[in-house]
Amino acid sequence: MKHLQEKCVVHGKIYSISEVKFLLDPEKGIYYPYLNRTRSLSKAMVKVCVTEANILENFEETIGKVNRVTEMEKVIQEVLSGESGEGKWIGFTGGNCSIRRTAFLEAGGFDEKFGTRWGCEDFEFGYRLMQLGYDFIYSDRACNYHLMHYRLDFTKEHSLNVKYFYEKHNHENIIHLQEFVENKITVEQFVYFLTNYE
Repeated sequence: MKHLQEKCVVHGKIYSISEVKFLLDPEKGIYYPYLNRTRSLSKAMVKVCVTEANILENFEETIGKVNRVTEMEKVIQEVLSGESGEGKWIGFTGGNCSIRRTAFLEAGGFDEKFGTRWGCEDFEFGYRLMQLGYDFIYSDRACNYHLMHYRLDFTKEHSLNVKYFYEKHNHENIIHLQEFVENKITVEQFVYFLTNYE
């Protein structure tokens, strides 16, 4: 990728893998002390969880069995492979993006007004990069594996951050982001909104 221009953002493909953070020792089915689970559930979880040994000794076979591409990743891949630039901000996710330090500084870094709530600080930063004329590129080769994790107030926190994001930039596609997260619109509909904004 040495040929890439100065003003570009590279989004690497993100694979999601099973949630294992609640297990202290997945191979033995030992939960973190603050969790009270049944022995039968522990045995069942050992069969689906990825362990350190799996990663170190048999990565391709083990991860290959449990990874998947999320609906959001499908949207990002589709939008970044198209010509329209209006919705390319969706390609800036904290999970797997690369930019030059100068780009980070030029765009002013992350907006700290998002606070500690989850969601949208990365998309909003990408939106500012898009406004500055940065090109967004999708790369299958720069992939990573993201560990899925449960969030208690996911919808509430995300909707508050979408509200702030929208108030800051007043772009209709930001509202469509929340609709997509809440499963009110499909992958195809969200891609359409992101690539056909008038």
